[in-house]
Formats: sequence, structure tokens, C-alpha cells
Amino acid sequence: MADRTWKINREKDRIEGFIDGKEALEQSVFDMLKTQRFQNLIYSDDYGSQLEWYIGKDFELIEADAEREITDALSIDERVLGIENFAISRGKNDILNISFDLISVFGKSEIRVAI
Repeated sequence: MADRTWKINREKDRIEGFIDGKEALEQSVFDMLKTQRFQNLIYSDDYGSQLEWYIGKDFELIEADAEREITDALSIDERVLGIENFAISRGKNDILNISFDLISVFGKSEIRVAI
């Protein structure tokens, strides 16, 4: 399975070499969750998530459905085996703070993302 890709340094807004393995998967997960599904012609309709839809919605609805949405978004990557310990909270300005343990062919990774 080839998973070598460009390493994106988000703090500097630059590409810095290459990554593969667990680090490449973690970067891919972040990108899938931050990319709105059906909004970018360069991606198939399977790529991305619809988490942006939850912003401003009733938090009980978000809690009930966000884990399913994330699992669905990540299911297109064969390296992802599942998620555990899912948690979500609402921050300032309706920001959703999401964390979970990603279970993959590389082991377990802690993922934290704000949407």
C-alpha cells in the first residue's frame, strides 16, 4: 500500500518534504474531516465530511450524529479500521472540538480537530 505523500506544515502554510505510514494517515484524516463533501470538484463524492452542517445546530443533534458522520467520512480509507473514545464539545463561536482514538493498520493515534 503506497501512502507516501507531501508533508503539510499548517503553521507555516508550506509543504516540507514527504511523509508516509502513520503520519501520512493522520494528515489524511485531518484533511478528510476539514474538507466539505460535495463542495470540491477535484474530490469524489465519497471524500470529505459534512461536519460543517452541524455548526449552529442543536448540540444534542450533533452529539447523536457526529460520530457516525466521522466514521462514514473515514471509511473510504482502507488503512482506517475504526474509531474509539469519541468525544465532542462546543467551543466559542460554535466551534466543535472533536477528539477520538483512530484505530488503523498502524496502531492507535489520538486525533483532535476543531470544526
